[in-house]
Amino acid sequence: MMPRPITAPAPRGERSAFTGVDVCDAAGLRLVPGARRVVFDQDRWRMDLADAHRQIAPYELDWDFTQILNPAWRVVAKEILLALLAPQHEAVVECPHAPRTVRSPRTCYRYLVWVRLFLSEIVDQAERLQVCWSGSG
Repeated sequence: MMPRPITAPAPRGERSAFTGVDVCDAAGLRLVPGARRVVFDQDRWRMDLADAHRQIAPYELDWDFTQILNPAWRVVAKEILLALLAPQHEAVVECPHAPRTVRSPRTCYRYLVWVRLFLSEIVDQAERLQVCWSGSG
């Protein structure tokens, strides 16, 4: 059997493929009547879901991306989470190895916690390396 060729998605531009996208609409999540829409470009996503599971805590529907200090990584984190919420979105479908299973908002919140910890660790490591390099010269 021949290995399947891996095709790369189109080159990434300056803007995210999700710029201006209504997060809840893309993910098929229903909001309570009168709730504010959540737009991808916002750095805080507060979702007042009409059909939220009874065990989901309110803080699990309030996603604060401002804790990710680097703005470029903040966009990447939002892209990952929206791709997990809405794997049927055309920007996600283009990615050959993207997961195709819809994740719940509660699961995505847990991914957000992990991504914030991961990016914080990268920043800490970079700072340590910079100290090592500047101290050795």
